[in-house]
Amino acid sequence: MITHYMLENSRAIRVEWALRELGLEHDTKCYKRVNGKKAPPEMKQESGTSVGKSPALRDGDLLIVESSAILTYLAEKYDKSGRLLPGLEREQDRVDTFAWVGFAEGALICHALPITYAAWFIPDEEEKARQGFYEKLKPNIINDLDCVEAELKKNVEQFGEKNGQGAFLVGQELTIADIQVAFSVEYIFTHPTLSKGLQDEIRRFVHIKAWLRGLEARPQYKEATKVADYVFTLPDDL
Repeated sequence: MITHYMLENSRAIRVEWALRELGLEHDTKCYKRVNGKKAPPEMKQESGTSVGKSPALRDGDLLIVESSAILTYLAEKYDKSGRLLPGLEREQDRVDTFAWVGFAEGALICHALPITYAAWFIPDEEEKARQGFYEKLKPNIINDLDCVEAELKKNVEQFGEKNGQGAFLVGQELTIADIQVAFSVEYIFTHPTLSKGLQDEIRRFVHIKAWLRGLEARPQYKEATKVADYVFTLPDDL
């Protein structure tokens, strides 16, 4: 039996979505944040992880943490068709998928989360310092989004509209690259602390928005977001 330990509005949406794309029977234990921030202590106790972070997945006696590790495990073990993770016969697509999975955390979230933490922990009376911190990190976020936009534009030109009116990040169908990167971009586009200074830039990322709209229209995505009242789906007017 697969059990998914999931914190609301977190990276765990990636795992819940992937489980549904693979059609895997599973039990999801969803936890509310404490004061809208950290995970409650019972998540650590019940999941059995050493740090009590989300997501965590238990498959029989096997315990896996970190969304990238979980997605890779699920795809390699349960996706025998090589749909979510291309096989060795599609070696370039396979390594590209791994690269995007790493990019989602190593670049996008790595540059975005410090801004959120600054909003949480730098006092309001130090607003000038907080804004200066944001302005210094903002170019990194724009550069990351430019990379995603360029890849999607290239794939639309090469393969056509395979994902609603947009493309996928790798090849012509959904992979764990899309699932992993989608949360990172949704977070940047919709989190109030991040998005308020990016409105002009967001408008020009037409291929990213088409890609996200296509992904968010998938039944499996919609089912996954209902589990934890997910708040980072794109608004209709964006």
